[in-house]
Amino acid sequence: MHQPLLGHYTSTSCPLYLKRTSFDTLRANDASLLDAIRIHTDSISNVLKGMPPDSLTRAIVMDHLDWFAEGSAEVLEEVLYLRRALKKGGFVMFRSAARKPWYAEM
Repeated sequence: MHQPLLGHYTSTSCPLYLKRTSFDTLRANDASLLDAIRIHTDSISNVLKGMPPDSLTRAIVMDHLDWFAEGSAEVLEEVLYLRRALKKGGFVMFRSAARKPWYAEM
């Protein structure tokens, strides 16, 4: 039986981030790896605007862009702020409900 379908994990049926070795890795060196994670409670544009240039190596953008009208100035603004914050050679992954989101070319 696949345990996650029952609402819980076992030591043999859990994602990597819940395994003991992953936990031990995060705890090592006074949990210094967690310093790379930032939680923000502001608009994405405001957060990106406040970041120094070239400060991100990776970004994951969820499907919030799907809610904007095609050609939206707000999306262009967010993309420009993201581009400024992204280090050369960095990458962005995004998720969309659309098969071909209008903003993908941006």
